[in-house]
Amino acid sequence: MKQYLNSLITFIRSKPKDALLLLTFGIAIAFLLRLYWQTKIDDNWDQFIIEHNCMIIKKEGSNNHRTSWTCDDGETYYRWRQQANVDYPTARRAALRHV
Repeated sequence: MKQYLNSLITFIRSKPKDALLLLTFGIAIAFLLRLYWQTKIDDNWDQFIIEHNCMIIKKEGSNNHRTSWTCDDGETYYRWRQQANVDYPTARRAALRHV
């Protein structure tokens, strides 16, 4: 352990700019990991599209046919992660049953 500490001190003294750069990158990675772990996924997307009468907007020339959703609140939502789990015709039929 003492040998490791001595080599670390030697590295910092011999290359202070490199040590500062490594510290900066370490802090940035820690910050990004913290953001990643704090992200909460909205699990009520299927219910939201039914309640807000959301429609898929298809963009021409795009490989992703489900690029965005427009809802009756006037907002456009970009929900690529949740769209993979939504069966649009089934959700639309369910929305029509609730009307």
